[in-house]
Amino acid sequence: MATSGTVIKDMYDVGFKHRMIRTLLREDVPDDKIPFDWPSKLSRIISCIQSHKLLSEPSINDNNKQIERWKSSVDDWITRLLSLISNTTSTPDKCWAGVCLLGVTCQECNADRFLRS
Repeated sequence: MATSGTVIKDMYDVGFKHRMIRTLLREDVPDDKIPFDWPSKLSRIISCIQSHKLLSEPSINDNNKQIERWKSSVDDWITRLLSLISNTTSTPDKCWAGVCLLGVTCQECNADRFLRS
């Protein structure tokens, strides 16, 4: 699979991971513009994170530019979750979604990466 001049090796490729995280943030994870309308959407997000290991640390053999993109995506992911949890104007559903996704993030993410984010 080639996109943007980049070849993706498999579903655990770091180039694939950062794109998937960005897509989830843009299309599925609630924010001020994206409503949280179906709990089944939350299940799909969690399944995607776990099955593709999107938040697991990439191999040190991966392309440094791709690793930096992945790190930036994880930082944005955690920022979004924290904003869902801490935003007093969020609906309870969005806060609940943020807590659930933060729990999965704690399980999937390397502790050092999580603390740096």
